[in-house]
Amino acid sequence: ATPRPGLTVRTLTTPTPAPVSTPAPRFVPIQILVYYDGNNDYQPGAGEGVVGISAQAHEIATNQLLAQGFTDERGSVEFTVSSTGPVRVSVPFFGFSQLVSSEGASIYLRIPPQPHTAGSP
Repeated sequence: ATPRPGLTVRTLTTPTPAPVSTPAPRFVPIQILVYYDGNNDYQPGAGEGVVGISAQAHEIATNQLLAQGFTDERGSVEFTVSSTGPVRVSVPFFGFSQLVSSEGASIYLRIPPQPHTAGSP
């Protein structure tokens, strides 16, 4: 077909979208300490660590499990996870959940002493 006078034909091109930059993963250090505060001083002390408490870290964006572990004889569990965004740390036994930024966190979970009731052996 012959173009008519005064008519210009141009091929339309689809612009290439700019690449979306994905944030680089960061290493997020997380330390959790679970202790039974037997002397009620609000500080973890020798022999107050609680053993065998499960802790987990999930990436917020994908809910992917990044790490899990159990507290040792000191009541401590530590992990460093690689994540591109915030991390949710949970301790299911206590119903505890906290968001942790890329700087990491030290989380202390205190179990207060229970008062003795009259008539208990």
